[in-house]
This record gives sequence, structure tokens and C-alpha cells, in this order.
Amino acid sequence: MIILDYTKDSFINDVKNNVIEKKLQDKFHELGIGCSPSEISSWRNSLTQMRNIIDVGSINKDIHIALEYMPNSYNKRIDFMIMGEDDKNHRNYLVIELKQWEVARDTGQCDVVNTYVGGSNKDQLHPSYQASEYVHMIDAFNTNVQKLHIRGYACSYMFNASKDKNQNLTNENLYECVKQYPVFFRSDVKTVTDFVTKLTINGNGKQILIDIEEGKVVPSKKLIKVAHSILKGNNEYMLVDNQKLCYESIMSKVNDKNNVFIINGNPGTGKSVLAINLLTSLIKQKKNVRFVAPNSSFRNTLIEGILKSATKEDKKYFKLLFSGSSGFVTTAHDAYDWIVVDEAHRLHGKGTYMYRGISQIDDVLKASKNTIFFVDENQLIRPNDIGTIKNIKDNTLALNKTIYQGDQYHLEAQFRCLGQNGYINAVMNALQIESTANHYLNDNQHYEFQIVDDPNELRTLINEYNNGAQTARILAGYAYKWITNNIKDLDTLHTSYDVEIPTYNFKMPWNLREASMTWMSRETSIHEVGCIHTAQGLELDYAGIIIGKDLTIDENNNLIANKDNYYDLAGKKRLDNQNLTKYIKNIYFVLLTRAQKGTFVFIEDPKLKEYFKKFVKK
Repeated sequence: MIILDYTKDSFINDVKNNVIEKKLQDKFHELGIGCSPSEISSWRNSLTQMRNIIDVGSINKDIHIALEYMPNSYNKRIDFMIMGEDDKNHRNYLVIELKQWEVARDTGQCDVVNTYVGGSNKDQLHPSYQASEYVHMIDAFNTNVQKLHIRGYACSYMFNASKDKNQNLTNENLYECVKQYPVFFRSDVKTVTDFVTKLTINGNGKQILIDIEEGKVVPSKKLIKVAHSILKGNNEYMLVDNQKLCYESIMSKVNDKNNVFIINGNPGTGKSVLAINLLTSLIKQKKNVRFVAPNSSFRNTLIEGILKSATKEDKKYFKLLFSGSSGFVTTAHDAYDWIVVDEAHRLHGKGTYMYRGISQIDDVLKASKNTIFFVDENQLIRPNDIGTIKNIKDNTLALNKTIYQGDQYHLEAQFRCLGQNGYINAVMNALQIESTANHYLNDNQHYEFQIVDDPNELRTLINEYNNGAQTARILAGYAYKWITNNIKDLDTLHTSYDVEIPTYNFKMPWNLREASMTWMSRETSIHEVGCIHTAQGLELDYAGIIIGKDLTIDENNNLIANKDNYYDLAGKKRLDNQNLTKYIKNIYFVLLTRAQKGTFVFIEDPKLKEYFKKFVKK
């Protein structure tokens, strides 16, 4: 969807007359999208700069310009697009990513820079990489771009930035994106103009814009091929038992509409394996599909795992299918054929940070003709987590869609904890989440479980088990303040401390905020303590769990929360102790079920430690 489109002359006139930002604001208001003062100011500044580029004789009057273009059914907006034909009559579109940044520094990570945004320095994608993502998105899904051979180009324009101070951004060794998608600076007005002129010199831009706007959204042949190659012969993604039954039931309705599937199961029952299989099969069926994972750490680690042997080009295409859950507020109804929501229990409600809607369940249901939710209610960890089966059903019925759930859609086969449902059940029993027949946590000789008396012993065990062939990490409940929150480099972090247990002279930092999305797979994470937000949905070979003083036990042997020792402010806001206890128990349930081969536990509260020892067979 194009918010505003212009000829060369009409664009120049609206900018000169200072009306263009008002027109954008009014158009967004019609669509129910709010605009912040900073966004309006950004339009004013950036579009004035683009007028300087466009208002020259070398640029054909018959080009066409699209502002704030939203590719059909995608939750991203492209700042500036120009359509036209080159001197060989090739039909082209050019994406220009506009940035007000003055300086962007290297981070040492491929295609990632650090700059001042929103009041602080943050890691951001290189602007040319952002521009290239839009081209890949359009090329991968727009049928007219594929069928009519419309060529996509991209560049970025940092119009406030000095070239001298940002020469690093042109380093092709660190920023591979600039090999194909150049970055321009404040003094590059003529260079940008020449770049635009070369691609659009013959004009005829209006029809190109119409063709792109009217293009149906389906996966390209390239994307279908990538999806097929990723899973072909990969035994990690083979389906068994109820996974296969669920899969066949869903795929039998691949061409239907208004179906909602609710699939539930404990940790390790293969929810993500089934979700990935469904995603790839739906792509092969040429369906417009999106994979939604609310937790960014889980989403990024999942993508990294799926694409570990893929080429860079294949990775770019496949990543376009994944997103978080907050961007569907303004998505058109039925924009997607299917949406697959993994870890759906983490969908959020009104008031969640940076989320502008009422219910992400409702957003997703309205955005898609068919929806698949993967749920584990024992992994609800905050009051703004609304992804319960009841809430999903209520929202589905309100939209007159058909619900599929029940035994056929319940996953039981255990792939984590050496395939031991007994251990999972024993954890639920010990945490008083659910009474089960499994009492002992160490009732399987092949799965290691141990309660240790010293956190330093826990750290030693994890260090010993962590090697190239397997991963081991320390995780903890949110029972310690995040003092290192604003630290940005590992050297400083690893000499700072958050998780301190003075009795044992034990000190470690929480995970680095800037790299939290890849904490589980990062080698240096062995020196940090991971929290629930970096671990949920993911798995390790061995886990060392610190149960802090946010959980204790009363005289009647009931587990209870200690609110004063729980430091997730958003996680305890407006909660009474009974409900907070439920969330804290769920957090430890998640942490205690991350490991494939063994779990070691240190419990800070002496009475609680004695309670847990009753669940360990001597």
C-alpha cells in the first residue's frame, strides 16, 4: 500500500509549499496510524533533502515517487521509492533509506552499526542493509515484480552525516551490503542525483508503480526453492506421532479460510519443529505466510539454527518470513493466507512496552485467513502475557472462525531431557504447578540432575560441560538487580556483577543487553548468567539453574513469591502475591526444562533447598 505517490513536479511543489508532512499525517490518520512529533519532523527534514536531489534537469519529469510505501501485508514502511526506466528500457524501482544520523560507529558485527537513536546509543542495522531488505522483500513476494521483470535497486542517504566522519560505513569487509547497495552522505548530492538519473532516465514511472502496487503477494520461486532446500534431508525436522497428525490435519485445509488451530504441549514436545515444517510446506503451496515469534531471543536463535548451512543469499530470503508480534495492529484484514505463531503464550495485551494495540491475539487473527497457535500455558511469565487457550478461543469465536484443538492437537512425545516426560512432570510436581505421578527429579539414570550446595560448584560443572560439542550455560530467576543494564562491551561486563551471593563469594553479570538476542549461542555467554527472556523457547545440552530468593516456602510447605526479591518491575506490576507466585513458578519451570542432557541447581533459600531435596532420590 502506497501512502502518497507523486510525479516529479507535484512532489517538488508540495515540499516547497510545506504541505507534504500534513498530507502524510492526514493519510496515516485515515488509516488509524498515529504519527509522533519526531516522525513528522523527520519527514520535513528528509523530504526537503530529497527535493534537492530530484529538482534538477537531468531527472525525467515522468518518474514516479512513492512515500512511506508498505509492501502488501508487511509491517514495514519504505521511506522513499522512485520508479522509472533506464536508457535500455529496463523497468526499475529504487529504494532510498533516509537517515538523519550524524555519526554511526563500527560494532565489529557484520552489517551492524551503533548510533544515537531515541535518546541513547543503540545498535542498528547499517542503513544500506535496511534498504536491501526492502528490495529482497518485494522481489521475494510481489508477483508482478517477478512476472514483469521489474528490477529492484537500493541505497541509503545519510543527509546529515559528514563523509569524513563516516568513511568507515563504506568498508566492504565489515559492511557487505555496500558492495551492492551504496551509502551516500551530506556532500553526495550530485552523486545521489546521478544514481537516480541513471536508473530512471527514460521516465515511464507511473505504470511501474501501478504494477508493483497491484502485484499479488505470494512466495517467489526462489523462496520456495530455499524453503525446500533448508529442510530437505534434515532429520532434525522429521515429524513423529502427533506432530505428523497435526501436520496432515492442517495441510488438508491449506486452501480453506477462517480456520484457527490451537496446538499445545510441554517444553520439548517439538512445537517449533512442527511450526517450521508447516511454514515451509505452506511456502511450497505458494501461500503468503508469516512466522511470528514474540520473543526476539528465541526468534533470532531459531533462525540462526535453521539457516546454519544456508548461503547468505538464501538466509536473506528466508529471514523475510519471520517477525515479532507487535506490528500487526495496522495490518489489513486477511492480508496473509496463514500466520504461524510459535510461543503464542507470550503474545501481549494492551500496555505492553512499544505495543500500540489492544490484543496481539486479535491483531494476528484479523491479519490472517488462517492461524496456527502453539501454546504452553505453563510458560506464561508476565501479567501482560495473554496467550492462553481461553483467550485465543474467545477472540476466535468473536470473529466467527472455526477452532481446532483437543487431543489430536496435543503434543506429547518428548525430545528434550533425553525424551523423559517423567522429568518434566516431576518439575511440575516439585514446583506445585500440577500434581503428577512423577515424584523424583533424578529418576532416570541417563538424565543428570543434581542439587549443589555452592554456586561456585555449579559454575565449575557448567564450565566443564561446555565445549565445542555441546553447550552449557548458567540461568537464573529474576531475583537479582540488573546493575549492568547499560554496559555495552564484554570486557567491562565481565568485570562487573549483578548476580551476587555474598555467603559463597559468588559474582557474575547478567547477559549483555546489546547481544541478548543471540545469548544462547554466543561463546562468551559462558561468563554471563542468562535470564528467562534469553532462554525461553531455546534449549541447551546442560543447564545450571540458580533459584534465588524470589521464591521461598511457608510453614505449610507452600511455595510463595517474595515480591521484594523479584526485580522484573513489569513482571510484578499490580500483581498480588498469589498471582506473582504463579508467574515465578512458571519462570523456574521454563529454566529447569531447557537442558537436553542434565540440569544442576543451586537454591539460595535454605528452607527451599531442603524442600527440593525431597524430590531427589538418594
